[in-house]
Amino acid sequence: MILDADCVCFDVDSTVITEEGLDILAKSLGLEDEVKELTTSAMSGSISFRLSLSQRLQLLKPRCIDIDNCMRTHPFKLNNGIQYLIELLKDRGVDVFLLYLFILQAMSLFTSYPDLDILLL
Repeated sequence: MILDADCVCFDVDSTVITEEGLDILAKSLGLEDEVKELTTSAMSGSISFRLSLSQRLQLLKPRCIDIDNCMRTHPFKLNNGIQYLIELLKDRGVDVFLLYLFILQAMSLFTSYPDLDILLL
């Protein structure tokens, strides 16, 4: 079915890459437990995803330098088969879109896909 689509959109965290970007950043900033607690609250339905994301970002106060340092010490790892799948989709003329929070830093991961469409959210 996916191969017959006109376009496909992938969330980057835990789909394209093996981990959650905010969790990686939180760990690098020494705030892993606090972020994990907020994530758990959202997953259990205690608070909304939107509120959880807002609170996690307020806690982390991510700056470009923090993200750059995090990526240098903990580079992204692609999930097994994702590169093949994206190449297969592109070869079939399927538009592939990636959604990611830290888009400017993530672009370094996807330079091998120069014709990939990236949505800024």
